[in-house]
Amino acid sequence: MKTSKTAGTCYDYANDYWLKINDDFPDITAAFYNGNFSKTLSQAQKDKHKWVLSGIGFKPGDRVLDIGCGWGPMLAAVKEQNGREVGFTISNRQVHYCKKRGLEVYFEDWKDADVKMYGQFDGIVSIGAFEHFCSPEEFKNGEQERIYKQFFNFCHHLLQEGGKLFLQTMTWGYKVPEFNEINPDAPHGRYHDRIRGAILGLSSWWPPSSEEQIVKMAEPYFDYIESNSGREDYAKTFSEWHKKWREVLLLERLMIDVKTYLKYFAAPDFMEIMTNYKKTRADELFREAFLQKVLNHSRIFFQKKTNK
Repeated sequence: MKTSKTAGTCYDYANDYWLKINDDFPDITAAFYNGNFSKTLSQAQKDKHKWVLSGIGFKPGDRVLDIGCGWGPMLAAVKEQNGREVGFTISNRQVHYCKKRGLEVYFEDWKDADVKMYGQFDGIVSIGAFEHFCSPEEFKNGEQERIYKQFFNFCHHLLQEGGKLFLQTMTWGYKVPEFNEINPDAPHGRYHDRIRGAILGLSSWWPPSSEEQIVKMAEPYFDYIESNSGREDYAKTFSEWHKKWREVLLLERLMIDVKTYLKYFAAPDFMEIMTNYKKTRADELFREAFLQKVLNHSRIFFQKKTNK
């Protein structure tokens, strides 16, 4: 079963890789092209931050929580607009990176967080983390929807009256697979099953079945406002990451790999770490998954219900 340790360290392993191919405050979630694919990746990410802040009704002075804040790109946008930023991440290296740059970030798993510790917020965002909240084991045990309801209940408690929540997440695409269909070594005739198997092998995660499932789980706590699909945007984002890595000089790429190998060489689970490290760079695989509609992508705005 996924734990904070196993999920967080996946990002720790690939820290140098992501820092190399991104600008300051790396954003490793889908950019917001909104139909204009002539944008640079950097501009599309900045446009996403502006769009999200506008969608949650952000005003200078507002306090915003980012659940799964990564290296802090959304938090940096909040601070730049004179807001008060707070972030949760389960990667130690991300905490260190954010704090070094003056952001208020905590090593915290929302599942274990005490709502009384952090006060209330004017807005909450969670970008690219929700798909990791349920493991395959938890899904098999019928816990997926309980976890999602727990998340929305948690956010409801932390939001001021009338506060808004933005959620960006991968979902399954045209089909939610059965476990016996998921096989990275499936015959070529079952190409999509091979893609699903390879994707799930990257980490212990199980995406939501659909946007409709998410909205249903949120309904006791939040009113649905609006949403759109970021499927094509994410395919483009993965293409740009792949291109950026290929533009790095071969010697620099090798040095990053060697540095990572040496850092973890003495670890008892060295081979597992290296396997996960290589898998974090499966840009072409995810691009194909979105283009083939094996995965979908939802960007949803909610507002806190006032009758709870």
